[in-house]
Amino acid sequence: MLFAEMWFKLFEKSKYPQFPQAILLDLFDDIKDILLEVEDLGLFINKKITRSNRGVDRIFFQITPTKDGSMSGKFEITKELSDSLYRVSQYVKSKGCNFCTYEIHLSGNEWYQLSSSDILDYIGTEVWYIDINVTDCSLNESITNIDNNDVGGDVESMLYDMEDLGYGYMVTPSRERSMPSNGFTKYGIGVLLYKRGQNTILLDDVDYRINQIKDIIKYDVENITIRFSQHNKRGTFSYPPHPEKLKSLDDFNIKGLLDFLDKHFPNGINNNTSHKSREEARNPSFDPNGSIPIEFQVLDNGMNEWKEEFSYVGKKDGEYKFKSEMQFDDFEISISESDLETDVRPVVKEISMKFINEVPD
Repeated sequence: MLFAEMWFKLFEKSKYPQFPQAILLDLFDDIKDILLEVEDLGLFINKKITRSNRGVDRIFFQITPTKDGSMSGKFEITKELSDSLYRVSQYVKSKGCNFCTYEIHLSGNEWYQLSSSDILDYIGTEVWYIDINVTDCSLNESITNIDNNDVGGDVESMLYDMEDLGYGYMVTPSRERSMPSNGFTKYGIGVLLYKRGQNTILLDDVDYRINQIKDIIKYDVENITIRFSQHNKRGTFSYPPHPEKLKSLDDFNIKGLLDFLDKHFPNGINNNTSHKSREEARNPSFDPNGSIPIEFQVLDNGMNEWKEEFSYVGKKDGEYKFKSEMQFDDFEISISESDLETDVRPVVKEISMKFINEVPD
């Protein structure tokens, strides 16, 4: 907080209209908290607030491979890094900032300014540094709507106890109005649940919490996205793919997920060419080579324990085949359709959801 306050004091006597100090500093600190994930990757963050001739409308962060910001080497844009940047852009958009861009610097003369979705196309690219620019912030109703922010606070309070179970979470209030107006304003509460380490998120626990939140705040569920862990990758696979929507975890089942994989990867999950539509090809969850190494766990009924690190390899003779991905282990297991929902589960790393309430203007 002291760093942000120092920069704000440089501008508090300016002739330009000011973005309210408390909101500016909160926004700055919230972005810093999101970018802690980037620092966990071994990278460093330089940060400041600046003023243009329109007022305080630029919050600046720079990601570098060294603490002093020197250009001593490049680093790779990973899926995990791009996911963190995407979360920044979604958060600042909900807070009334119209632009959040990323400048990636490949060399002295080669750099690109990207949106949050564009940067996904550069996963695997090595860069010298990345500049994050949050600009054109205004005190709009999405920030000042106290009622919706209070609802967001209520949702946070309903998630506190999940920290004891190893969960982290992010709650983001928002407000949308269509142009031209359709006569309604859409209030939203976005929730991101994540769990680090090897343990999977248990969908039954989250399903209960979703229903609890929905019943208390009286909002509808607009969409739920499940992000699965992938073998030998730090990223996640998002399901269902855009533009499909999942309104309830009751509508998710293992058979539906495996049938989806069989449909889009008919030659098997590993080392094959996917038959993707143009829309699906834009989904960063789809591997460029058509491989989706989703990690599964399979129940060993004899030992009554979950065996880890399995991949799905396809359906044969009416049964679903799973192969161990552990080193030097060629073990395979077949699961009948009747046992899929009890004996198989994907490793879930994140679940995001959005609750909405449309109110007449």
